Amino acid sequence: MLVSVIIPVFNGGKFIKQALESVYSQSYKNFEVVCVDDGSTDNTGTTIKDFDKRIIYYYSQNNKGQAAARNTAIGLSHGDLIAFLDADDIWFPDKLKLQIKYLLDHPEVGMVHSNISIVTNGLITTRELPIIKRHRSFSIFDELYLGNFINATVVVLRRECLNIVGLFDESLRRVEDYDLWLRVAANFKVGYQDVVTGIYRMHSDNTSRDTIATNIEVLKVLCKMRNLYPQHILKIPKKKINNRYLRLNYSIGYEYFSKFDLVNARRYFLNALKFKKTSIPIYTYILSTFLNIPMIERIRVIKRGIRKCVY
Repeated sequence: MLVSVIIPVFNGGKFIKQALESVYSQSYKNFEVVCVDDGSTDNTGTTIKDFDKRIIYYYSQNNKGQAAARNTAIGLSHGDLIAFLDADDIWFPDKLKLQIKYLLDHPEVGMVHSNISIVTNGLITTRELPIIKRHRSFSIFDELYLGNFINATVVVLRRECLNIVGLFDESLRRVEDYDLWLRVAANFKVGYQDVVTGIYRMHSDNTSRDTIATNIEVLKVLCKMRNLYPQHILKIPKKKINNRYLRLNYSIGYEYFSKFDLVNARRYFLNALKFKKTSIPIYTYILSTFLNIPMIERIRVIKRGIRKCVY
């Protein structure tokens, strides 16, 4: 069974060779590699072309984002199964073999993912997902709505999933994968293998490092799912949904507050307050957004001094 390996890349010359080496080192050999270069200005294109002439390489002059790059690559691919690999990540040698066998053994499953290791600045910081982020059932929309635990680097799905739910949402620049996993989970069974099959690399260029933009898009996706699949949302305890919205809005408010963008901070703290009207910290932050910046800085200095005095 042919597997299409989808690799979007933008200025990935530093990592792309390692990513490709991890693909060509797979014990399962029936694959094609489709790389869509989303407007790179470094040596990415040369590195890919020199690595293997069989790679389907497409250069897009305009940087349209990872969702658009993945969609273009899917359109150029031919496999019945689709696997995703980001240009800065790595697969272990049996990754495809294990996941393809799983899909063959479970024809009712539309998508499978696995455990993953996380490397930060060259050092392994997380060897595997914590227990709370490993699902055990095939119907995962509910728990996925409450928090994403699926990394694209360790996903293989059937093309028919995309025929039913559509491709990546190109209006999203950061959480387009989360949006797709939710749509797949709403329509198909999702499998999981509790074995580490790849490495996700954390570094300064990760788009997910922009916490504000990422969480704002997560809120957008959650709202989208409420409109698309209200029947699924009704099955999730309201308290858990409220906690999800509370954490997201509070996090965005706090990040804006840290940047002294007090108007936007107040806006998201007020949104958070809707989901926990008795939260004293939220009231405190809302009041603080009416202070001037020098006064906020002074309060921070005092708080740091108090912490140093507490043993």
